[in-house]
Amino acid sequence: MALCGAGFLAFNFPLLMVWDADVTVFGLPLLPVALFAIWAALIVALAVASERRLRGADSVLPPSPAPAGDGS
Repeated sequence: MALCGAGFLAFNFPLLMVWDADVTVFGLPLLPVALFAIWAALIVALAVASERRLRGADSVLPPSPAPAGDGS
C-alpha cells in the first residue's frame, strides 16, 4: 500500500512540475528521464519488498495432511 501511495504522489501533477525544466540529461529532456527513473525506482522497490517478504515465510500454503495408510 505504501508503494502505491508513493507512486500516486510521485506522478502527481504538482511534483511533476519540479522536473519540468529546460535541462537535458545526456541530450534528453529532464521530465521524461525523471518519469522513467521514478517508474524504475518503484519497480525496484516492489521487487525488494517482495523478495524480503518471501524470505520471511517458508511457505504461503498451509501444510498438507498426511496421506491415510491402508493399515498394514
